[in-house]
Amino acid sequence: GIVERHGGTIEVSSQPRQGATFIVRLPVHPAPAKMLRGSNGAD
Repeated sequence: GIVERHGGTIEVSSQPRQGATFIVRLPVHPAPAKMLRGSNGAD
């Protein structure tokens, strides 16, 4: 997905009757251009 293509991660944890926690981590510095291209090679 888009998060992984930018070098990030998504974590999810949940507890019954307490809700869910979503952690989205994205790097401060951009990923190399080759990682940002779509599967068709377009920018």
